[in-house]
Amino acid sequence: MNESEEFTIGVEEEYQIIDPQTRELCGKAEQIINYAKENLEENSEQDLIQPEMYRSQVEIATVVCQSLAEVRQELSRCRQAVIDAAEKSGKAIAAAGTHPFSDWREQEITPKTRYRNLESEFKQLISELVIFGNHVHIGFSDRPLALQVINRARIWLPVLLALSANSPFWLGQETGYASYRTEMWTRLPLAGQPQIFTDYQEYQTLIDDLISSGAIDDPILITHV
Repeated sequence: MNESEEFTIGVEEEYQIIDPQTRELCGKAEQIINYAKENLEENSEQDLIQPEMYRSQVEIATVVCQSLAEVRQELSRCRQAVIDAAEKSGKAIAAAGTHPFSDWREQEITPKTRYRNLESEFKQLISELVIFGNHVHIGFSDRPLALQVINRARIWLPVLLALSANSPFWLGQETGYASYRTEMWTRLPLAGQPQIFTDYQEYQTLIDDLISSGAIDDPILITHV
């Protein structure tokens, strides 16, 4: 393995779809995705623009990148395509952890099996979870090394949250939290800061126990903070 292959970087960003006149959330994801794909998908083997939990949001996902310069280029390309697609459909794109005043009760869940299953399992928690995120994925081929990186990254999570906080409002009210998105997300039973693992086998044992007990059926459910 050469040095350029030691780790990879990918970014996902979830955007709000906004009515330009009222500034309310607007459920036009399917139309925007179709318009954006006309400009994004020519040379890609993956969907760079995707639906998310609610029809009033849309997600972009960069290709797997080898450098920060490549990530920057990919983000610029994907963001512009989504902005242009939204404008073409008469809507606008906004980026923040929560919408400041749109009501969660007025948002429609995307008709996709995974989202319907989450809604069925978590009920009210999922119904209220109209939030938007930015996810940076670092890929390691060496899984034990990746686990040690996670162990050491834990102490920096509060700092990263403080730097990225952008959601102080909910249902038109100031919440008193700089990141109310965090308060909404951490209500889920499998969300939050990961524990410290002494080695990869300890981590894998926990995953196996959770799956065998029926607590989860997909390891990805416990990997987002």
